[in-house]
Amino acid sequence: MVFLKLLPWLAVVQNAKADIEINSSSYDSSFAEASRLQLDMQRFHEEGRQDWAVYQTLESYYKFKSGQSEEYSEALARAYEIHGEKLGEFHALLLPEIKGLSKVQLKLMIAIRKDLGIACDVAELQRQLERHWAVMEAGYGNVMKEMKGE
Repeated sequence: MVFLKLLPWLAVVQNAKADIEINSSSYDSSFAEASRLQLDMQRFHEEGRQDWAVYQTLESYYKFKSGQSEEYSEALARAYEIHGEKLGEFHALLLPEIKGLSKVQLKLMIAIRKDLGIACDVAELQRQLERHWAVMEAGYGNVMKEMKGE
């Protein structure tokens, strides 16, 4: 049930990750092409070539590819931001679900111990679980603050 509840949120995180991969690949490709064109323009000058129509074509294509590279760079930065936000939202939903499962797990553990005739201090086990969750939630809060740069 928890898996099915969180699955749509996981899909959103995966989509954001796919956007990162697409924009990263497109950025790398356009940046490499712009760099190649820049080298061609540099060679053009170094060789003392006089065909300015060719140079203008190179320069125009360089500006186009350079602009594309900037657009993909900005899109990549946005994709990383969205991925971080969606991942944070997913974790914010996941933690309470896991906490709920751990309470069910504690009840199951107590029932199994009773069935096996093993004595246990239920109140102490509950206190231990609460302490563990206090530590985990504090640690989670610290990690989230670090990720946000606080």
